Amino acid sequence: MKKSLLLGLTAIMLVGCSSGDGASVATDDGLEKVRVILDWTPNTNHTGLYVAKELGLYEELGLDVEIVQPPEGGALALVGAGQAEFAISFQEELGPAITAQNPLPVVAVASIIDHNVSGIISLEEAGIDSPAKLEGMRYASWDTPFEISIISAIMERDGGDFSNVEVIPNTVTDVISALQTDVDAIWVIKLL
Repeated sequence: MKKSLLLGLTAIMLVGCSSGDGASVATDDGLEKVRVILDWTPNTNHTGLYVAKELGLYEELGLDVEIVQPPEGGALALVGAGQAEFAISFQEELGPAITAQNPLPVVAVASIIDHNVSGIISLEEAGIDSPAKLEGMRYASWDTPFEISIISAIMERDGGDFSNVEVIPNTVTDVISALQTDVDAIWVIKLL
């Protein structure tokens, strides 16, 4: 039962990406060292990883799993460089990473969420209730080609023009404070 639970949790939680180099390191106690880099601050999307670790399920399978908080913009790159075996990522980052002209040597392993949970949000008083109403607004952007293409397309289909949006580099860690002071809209990932 525990092995089934662990395998299920691992398959679900490790949206990771593996460099595929086959390199592994054994610890002094004979466990295989595995590093998992999160996509963000630990949150409910990562619960399965922490539960499996706390229950000792990884050790039962001979794994010493280290869960690591991510550097800014570097989880996938670290896996691609062989510095970790897995990373949690999201569709908006993984797609461009594996389809770029110089793609990262990573592969998608599994999904921890069965549907996309991202979206563009704003405060109600900003009056942004459709993509076209982003015109003239300050938008916090990760400035990825994937993101810009999507927003440009949805604005155009709604009668708007993305070139009329003030794009601000997204360094937001507190979304609500940013919306109250610095930006009018931001693309976020909803925590489950």
